[in-house]
Formats: sequence, structure tokens, C-alpha cells
Amino acid sequence: MNEKARFQKIQSLLERYMYQYKNCFPNTIWQMVGEDIPAVMLIVSAFLVIRLLGVGSWGIALMILCTLPFIVYTIWESKGIWSKIRKKRKTYRDDLQAILDKINAIDTSEFEHYPDIQRYLEKYHSELSYEILRKESIIKKHKKIRIIGLILIVAGALLTYTTETRIKLFNPDIAKPRYTIEGIR
Repeated sequence: MNEKARFQKIQSLLERYMYQYKNCFPNTIWQMVGEDIPAVMLIVSAFLVIRLLGVGSWGIALMILCTLPFIVYTIWESKGIWSKIRKKRKTYRDDLQAILDKINAIDTSEFEHYPDIQRYLEKYHSELSYEILRKESIIKKHKKIRIIGLILIVAGALLTYTTETRIKLFNPDIAKPRYTIEGIR
């Protein structure tokens, strides 16, 4: 096999790996954040239910009704797109590193004396480094969004549980209004 045919084979491999790397999870920030939204909605709805209804039987029943569709959907869609995204999210670092290892395993040293191939390889590696930086920035943005979201949830929880809510939680008889014939005491 002549050098031109060998390089074309190497070039097609490089292009295939670049395509795989570009399309590997995560492509956008919303792929990362999208899976967190249902859990955040459940937490926020639980805070709202506790604030509005307390932790009585109505509050617990409403929380179960709010979480039941999520649980059923998770079980129902165990082979659906959300499970595929969850699996990709768990293994994306290994997947990205495996593709980079394949790219680094390709030996192009025999083509060093061809300037057009060297320009192609330089352009290829600069495009690859851009993609690596883009993927890393997506991951960093996701971490920042999770930290900000956690801070907002904790702040919301602290604001939700007022003194009145704590009294209702630990001694529900104190918070109940007492009705008498003369009116409300």
C-alpha cells in the first residue's frame, strides 16, 4: 500500500473519531441540566406543599401525588430516551477519554516530511483542542448551575420553614385556631 492510500485511511479514521468526539455527550449544557430539572421540581413542590398544607395527612398525600408520576415515568421509560441520557451522563468522561486515546494511538510520524499533511494535522489538532475546551466549559457551566441551584434550594428551604411551620411540625395543636362561641381566640 502506498503512502497516499495509508494516509487516506488514517485521515478517514481521524475524521471519524473527530465526529464521534464532537457528537459525544455532552453536546449542550441542556443535556446536562435537563436531567436535573425533574428532581428540582420535586424538591420545590415538596417545599411548597409543606408551606401551604404542613406535614399533615393532606400534605403527605399531595407530595405522594406529585412524586407518583415521576416514579411511574421513570419505571415506564426504563428503556426510553431518559435512561439512555442517564447512562451517557454516567460514562461520558470515560467515553471522551476513550476517543482521545484512539486519536492519540494513531501514528502519523511517517508523514512528517509532507508539508500539506502537516498543515492538515495542525488544523485537525487545533480543532480537537477547541472541542476539548468546549466540552470542558459545558461541564464547568453545569457545575456552576448545580451549585447555584443548590444554594437557591437551601435558601428557599430556610425561608419556607418559618417559626410557624416549625410549630406546626412539632406541635400541631398549638397552631390550630380555637373556635369558641365568642369568636376566634
